[in-house]
Amino acid sequence: MIKSFLEFNEAKKSGDIYPYGCVMIYPNVENWDETTSMISPNDVYKTAPRYGIETDPHVTLLYGLHPDVTKEDVKRVVNRFKKRKFNIKVDGIGKFDENKFSVVKLNIDSNILHQMNAELKKLPHTNKYQDYEPHMTIAYVKPGRADRYLSDNYKETFTSIDRVVYTMTDGSKAIFKL
Repeated sequence: MIKSFLEFNEAKKSGDIYPYGCVMIYPNVENWDETTSMISPNDVYKTAPRYGIETDPHVTLLYGLHPDVTKEDVKRVVNRFKKRKFNIKVDGIGKFDENKFSVVKLNIDSNILHQMNAELKKLPHTNKYQDYEPHMTIAYVKPGRADRYLSDNYKETFTSIDRVVYTMTDGSKAIFKL
């Protein structure tokens, strides 16, 4: 999700860096440099600092948590999943098209991520996307350049999950080990 300048400006006035909080999960991705190397530098949509090639592979569990959601609220949700087995399957390379760019992404298939998203959605949040589509962004590319990277053949499974990170509206982060 891309935040508008007005959302960013309002957050700055309130002393927050972001208008909403975000919870992300971090699988151990050992071949990330290899994965991102498929993106041609000529295709990359480069407007600093937010776009380009993703350097911190993660899957967003939920963006849009309200400023009053505490790290303890998120921790209670994460703790429900601590002893569960995580299998995050990559089912090909896909894309999201936006007006100014496209997102090249790993398509993620994982029941546990859907369950975590559903639990996090019980906390106060704003989200203009009704359906949760877990994915791992590889890169932001110029419009019309994503199709050359699409593939149904790219398969992988992540079973080692480092952490869940809650970034609050003031920019502080709470890290929860799984």
